[in-house]
Amino acid sequence: MENQVFDAVSIGTFEVSGTIHIGDEGVFVKCTCRLFESFGIPCRHIICYLTLNTISTLPETLVCNRWRAIQINRPTTSSHITDYKDTGNLRPLFNQLISLAGDSEAKIISARKILEDGINSITDNQTGSENAKLPRSITRFNDSNTKSIDIGNPEVARTKGCGNGGRPSKKSDRFIYKRMINVPKQRSCSICGMKGHDKRSCPTKDQFSQQE
Repeated sequence: MENQVFDAVSIGTFEVSGTIHIGDEGVFVKCTCRLFESFGIPCRHIICYLTLNTISTLPETLVCNRWRAIQINRPTTSSHITDYKDTGNLRPLFNQLISLAGDSEAKIISARKILEDGINSITDNQTGSENAKLPRSITRFNDSNTKSIDIGNPEVARTKGCGNGGRPSKKSDRFIYKRMINVPKQRSCSICGMKGHDKRSCPTKDQFSQQE
């Protein structure tokens, strides 16, 4: 059987919820929803395809060893993994490692060591790439600061509410001059011409009235 692709369409919405890839009979069946790759359970799209094609037996690639009463060896699914950026493709390899370990304590310890070594290798590579940038940054920082800098106390700043804020003292010439400018000029009396009173309170008012 040649490789074929089928779209699983939802009833009512007609939206494509999954795409089924069919390879050689009994060898390769995969869906884009990746339920089997994640949990080892065939998805509803694959089951629907098998039912519509009157296939009553699951292909060997859709039966994990852990679901079997007697574990058997079968071809790995790594040959169908093409997208290395898809982390979901790592699940079948992990499942196969667990299946091969089985109930053997020695194999379980060996499988655990394989996983730990892989994690440590990735962690060391990430740490090494980060540390590789560190010396260049430190060197560039030291080159630009070869001279010593003396750091002293900051200048005393006036706090809010302290002092008169630049207002002149009452004894200063500036304040006296400003006060003289702001003093309103006194009006002169229209009768005698003196300042400090008007014609109603002028002391010479009676004299001028008698003369008239």
